[in-house]
Amino acid sequence: MNMAIELIGAIQRWIGLSTDAKPVSDVKPGVVFYETDTQKEFIYTTAGWVEIARPSVLTSRNLRETQIGADQDLTWANSDAVNTQKVHTFTKPANPIEEYMLICYNPSAVTELTVKIFNIETNLKGADRDVLLTTISVPRHQTVTGTTIEAYARIIHGIFNGGNCKIVVSNDFALGASDGFTATFRLREVM
Repeated sequence: MNMAIELIGAIQRWIGLSTDAKPVSDVKPGVVFYETDTQKEFIYTTAGWVEIARPSVLTSRNLRETQIGADQDLTWANSDAVNTQKVHTFTKPANPIEEYMLICYNPSAVTELTVKIFNIETNLKGADRDVLLTTISVPRHQTVTGTTIEAYARIIHGIFNGGNCKIVVSNDFALGASDGFTATFRLREVM
């Protein structure tokens, strides 16, 4: 079935508060109403006003208070060689969601950290297997225009699709005689 494109007229846009009555008389399908107080947008259809689903933008309201397990401290000793690996496994929650924020505090002014994030896929070819999801780099502690930056965050998708989530963290540079440090990792749910 072919349908010809037809111009039905200019689309009207309305703006107001969520408490305002949306217009209903002489409103054509396709008209949009924007609520300034809720930042929600609605489109008028033959069924009436319908909210337009928009992908969420990460704001402080999207970050849940739910933390997965306790903070995890991973420690590198003085004089550790380059690529000394530390491992932690986050246990899969009872009701996992799609997105998580991995937060890392790296107090080292000497080395960046490489973080490999794995999903532990259960019973893959007869055994539990580490499936590499992504690799991220965590910069070293630094001061930029007077502001000290030593904590970083990254949104990660699908880390509990199979089983638990494992992180393998390594230092990118060899540490000197007094360069040992402890990095802290936290995992939070994101709506």
